[in-house]
Amino acid sequence: GWNMKIVKRTYASERNDIPRCAQYVLKVSYSFKNKALPQDLSGENFSTVLGTQTSALALFLLKRGIMGPSWLLLNNPARPSTSVSWCSVEYVVQGKKAITKDMTGRDPPPLVVASINLKTIIDHKNNTNEVAAASILFAKPVKIDAPMQRSEWNVPDLRGSGHGLVEVAVVRKIGNTAFPPGFDRAVQQRNSGKQGKVVEQCANERALLNYLLVKLKQIDPDVIVGHNFAGFDLGVLLHRLQELKVMNWSRIGRLKRNNFPKLGGGGGQWGGGAGAGAMSTL
Repeated sequence: GWNMKIVKRTYASERNDIPRCAQYVLKVSYSFKNKALPQDLSGENFSTVLGTQTSALALFLLKRGIMGPSWLLLNNPARPSTSVSWCSVEYVVQGKKAITKDMTGRDPPPLVVASINLKTIIDHKNNTNEVAAASILFAKPVKIDAPMQRSEWNVPDLRGSGHGLVEVAVVRKIGNTAFPPGFDRAVQQRNSGKQGKVVEQCANERALLNYLLVKLKQIDPDVIVGHNFAGFDLGVLLHRLQELKVMNWSRIGRLKRNNFPKLGGGGGQWGGGAGAGAMSTL
C-alpha cells in the first residue's frame, strides 16, 4: 500500500525553483515493486515530486547512516530458504530498522582486492572483441583506513594462509591453432611451483569464461580494479558472456541474476564506457 504524511524537509540540491529552506512537504512511501512515479509529474495541488528515481539501496544507506564499509548489527537475522546471491552466508531481517551501525569502535573490516586483466583479439568478421587470455591478481586482507606496509601485501601466498598476493591466469586456443611449441611444458613448470596451479589452459573462449567466473566466486573480491576496467574490460566480459550463453554469468558480481541488463555505453560518469546496466552486475 501507499503511505503519506506531512514532514519538514530542507531542499539542498541544484534546482533554483525550489526554496532552499525548511518547509513542509508531503512524504509518500510505496513499495519498490511498484513502478516509480515519473520525475516530471505535477498536479493541481503540487508542483513537483522529488526522489522518484532513488534506489532502494541509496535510501537504505541514507536512512541508516551507513558510510563506507563498516560493521553492522543485525536484529533477529534468519537464514533464507533460497539464496539470492553467490555469497557463502546470507541473512534476512524484517525491515531496515533491524540493521544498525556497530558503534563499538572496532577496526573497519579488511577487504579482498582483485585486479583483472584481459587480453583480447578482434573477430574481424563480426567486428567484436573476444577474450583470449585473462589473469587475476588479488590480495587479502587489505586495510581500508590506513596505509599497508609493503611486507603485508607484496609477498606471494606460498603457504595457503590467505595473506599476500595470489595470481591466477587462464589462456585459450585461438581457433583451430595449437599452443606454441614448448608452451605446455612451460605451463607445467609454472604450475609445479610453490604456489601450485596458477595457469589454466582452455580449448575455447566459453571454457575460459567459465573458469574465470569460478575463480571470481572463489576469490569473492570486495573491490575490483583494473586499467580501464569499467570502460572496456567489463563491457567485453559481459558481451561475451551473453553471446556465448555462459551459465551463471552473474558470478562476475554477487547477486544471482537471470536476465542481462542493457549493455549500452555510459559515458564519462561510468569510467568512459560502461553504462549503469553493466555496472549493476558487480
